[in-house]
Amino acid sequence: MDVRLHADPEDFWNAAGPIYESDPIRHTIPLTVITGLRAEYRQRQNASGQISDVYGTKPLLVTITDHGETVGAAYCTPPWPLGVSGVTIDHIRPWLSFSVTSVSSSPA
Repeated sequence: MDVRLHADPEDFWNAAGPIYESDPIRHTIPLTVITGLRAEYRQRQNASGQISDVYGTKPLLVTITDHGETVGAAYCTPPWPLGVSGVTIDHIRPWLSFSVTSVSSSPA
């Protein structure tokens, strides 16, 4: 099982998009937020490929994979709360371990 932090919203979408698209009613908010984030990042990408921060801080974009399949995803665009989808009881320990070590050490 692998928990991965994504720096690029397109990379995150490629991994997590199928989870969100599998139930668009349940995932209306993530679909809206992530679509907007991807558009904003495309606009802000300069000629060298660098992307400026959209909200003054980088968003949190995380996927959980199990045997090469994306089984869970999470996103956060501060100051808004974390949104988590597809994290089952089997994946909660790796997710919590990642969250405690990675997210709590990130600058706010």
